[in-house]
Amino acid sequence: MNIRGKRVILLDPAENITEAHWDRMLNINAKGTMFTNQAAFRHLKTKGGHIVNFGSAAGVIGMPGGAAYSASKGAVTSWTRTVAKKWARYNIRVNAVAPGMWTPMYDKHRAQMTPEELKVHDAMLAVMIPLGGKFGNPDTDLAPMLLFLVSDGARFITGQTLAVDGGVLIP
Repeated sequence: MNIRGKRVILLDPAENITEAHWDRMLNINAKGTMFTNQAAFRHLKTKGGHIVNFGSAAGVIGMPGGAAYSASKGAVTSWTRTVAKKWARYNIRVNAVAPGMWTPMYDKHRAQMTPEELKVHDAMLAVMIPLGGKFGNPDTDLAPMLLFLVSDGARFITGQTLAVDGGVLIP
């Protein structure tokens, strides 16, 4: 989209979301989580275990330009809380993480930006992410939290969405 000669990246302004885009976001994030959790439940219901879903800060605080994505991740958060309550009697803990990680997919997203857009984007991250001003490393920042959530150290944690995002979700 061009505004006054400048290219602007708008993911999905709420007033323009198509049904196809809405369905795609909900199918990938909400339905994908539901079906994966249901498959895991069939294996865990007799012996207990752990499920960790992937939420997003967008599902908690919203994301202008990402309404369908935000809604789908909000559904993951609600689903996580609901099945955590329901499946606790089977000794299944269900939590979610809301990661803010630098990934190859994020590299592809950055590669589509102009130098000016990158400058604005990086300035926004510097404000949004109190710890370091950029996304974290999946291996050193996210993996330890995932290991913790499936360990005995987290045996009394369920139904939570834990932000691993450098402080984006600080109220």
